[in-house]
Parts: sequence; structure tokens; C-alpha cells
Amino acid sequence: MKSSRLALAVFATIGMTLHPLQASPSADIEDSSSSADTLRAFLTQSGRVDGANLSIDVATHIATLSGEVDNLDQAEFVATSALRIDGIYGVVQGISVRPVLDGVDAAAKQAVGAAPELKHLELTVAVDDGGTATVSGTVGCIDDAEVAREHLSRVNGVRRIVLKTTIDPLLFRSDDAVADQVRLYQLDDPLLALLPLEYHFRDGVMTIEGRVGSVEEKERVILSSMVSGVMSCNSDKVVIDPALAMDGMSEKFYQPSDVAEAFRRVVKADPRLVGSKLHGEFERGRFVIRGDVKEAAAKEAAIRDARALPGVMQVEDRMRIVRSELSAR
Repeated sequence: MKSSRLALAVFATIGMTLHPLQASPSADIEDSSSSADTLRAFLTQSGRVDGANLSIDVATHIATLSGEVDNLDQAEFVATSALRIDGIYGVVQGISVRPVLDGVDAAAKQAVGAAPELKHLELTVAVDDGGTATVSGTVGCIDDAEVAREHLSRVNGVRRIVLKTTIDPLLFRSDDAVADQVRLYQLDDPLLALLPLEYHFRDGVMTIEGRVGSVEEKERVILSSMVSGVMSCNSDKVVIDPALAMDGMSEKFYQPSDVAEAFRRVVKADPRLVGSKLHGEFERGRFVIRGDVKEAAAKEAAIRDARALPGVMQVEDRMRIVRSELSAR
């Protein structure tokens, strides 16, 4: 689950500065506590992480998440929700997926094979003993591959997803498949997941009906519906109902330099990365991590933190493992 498409659409037009906020230490502590409480309340209301064992701590505007969940979708939804909370600008992603001993491979194959958005494709799915799911085959567009990942992320026990797909633009999707994809994306977006919305797609036009809490939410709905195949959007029947507005939550629009700054703050806050010397660069959905870490576990932690950054769809690992002389002996 990753609501990256909308973030990319607005990078070029709106920026948010992440310079240290001018606030007293006591005010910062109060804001951190309030942010954590707002996140917990929203997650409870959403019903998306029922049964999860979570720990949420917010300090210096960075949320540190830990605990166990059933699937990747839950872990990613918590991280994405945290970034929508006012006062939180980055996430230390320490949530792990509970291992499942049997049936994960069969469940993964069923999830992709039964997905209505993917019925025009022939994809192969395999899950190894460590919970890594690999998808191979031919898709009509990158959205198809993203949809396959979305369905796999909801399978309990899948802990990592690798996409090995090729694109054939002659593989066209049905109108229903396009509408289903947008519905799936709505569920992934914390600012839209609880809204009563309906989507209908025909002849290149996405028609949306329902209610939202603000003008900004309506604009977000329109942008998030512009997936592959959609030429225009009709939102005339989307009504603004202020009663649906969510207090303490909003979209933050990041410039590439803001994403890099958020990563710097996350690295500083992540205890798994103590002693690491890392920096990142972000451009058009791809985040490149460079620098030195002390062990493979630290590399994995940095990659997970980078994937939780807003707008990041792909992480490129250019880190080196540099052990100290003492640890190497």
C-alpha cells in the first residue's frame, strides 16, 4: 500500500519546508503526545489494524512505529496514516509482519488470480519460506503491477514483494478493472479510506459520486482517480460535507529536498541506524540511499524507512557495509 501517485502529481507545484519548528521544548513534547494520540484514534476508527500489537512514539516530529501486524498492507497503512497526522514529518518503520507457517503461497496465488483488476493477465506468483512473494509475467501498464502488489500486501504472512514483470501496452484493461483499481487506491489513502464514494468508468471518463469533507479532499479524490486509461474525471456529484472533515489530519506536499530532509531526520531517530552515515536523494518516485552502515540489518532498516517516505515508489540501495576493526575480529 503506497499512495505515491498523488504526491508525485503535486511535487512540482507546492512545497513544504521542513526546517526546525520555532517552538519551545515543552510545546514540542505536547505536540508529539497529541500527534501520537490522534494517530492511535484514527487507526482504531479505521478498523484496518484490528488485532495488531503496535507501539507508537512521536518525538521531534518523527513517528517511531514498532510491533507486529498480520500483513504488509497493515504496516504500510499505519506508516502512511502517520504521515497524514499534523506535526509528523517522517516515520521510523519498525513494524514487522507475523510469520505464517503454512498456506501463504496458495493464499498469494488466490489473491492475484481472483483479483478482478487483473483478470485480463496471466501472472505467476511464488512465495518462499521467508515470506518473499515474487510476481512474474506480462502486464499492460505499470498500474497493473502496482495492483498485483496491492493484493499481495493483504495476504497474511507475505513479508516482502518482488515484481519481475514486463509491459505489453497492447494488453488493454476493462472499464470495470480501471474503476476497481481506483477503489483499491481509495482504501489505501488514509484521507479518503473512510469516505462514502462510488466510482464508475466508461469511455475514458471516471465518474465519481459521494461525499467528502472539504474542497481539498475533493481535489485529492480527482487526482487519485487519474490512473492509466482515465482521460477525464466527472466529479459533479461529489458533495462537500464539512461533518466528514478529519481534525488533526492533512496532506503534506513535499519537494524532493523535503523528502531528503525527512530521511535525514528518520535516520537520526532510528536506533537501528546508530553509527550509520547515510544520505538520500529523491526524484520522480525513486529514492537513492548512499553511505555506510555497520551491518546488513541496518541496510534493511534504512530501506524500510525510505519506503515509508511520502512519494517513494522505488528504493535504490547504494549503501556499503563497513564494519569496525573490533567487530571484524
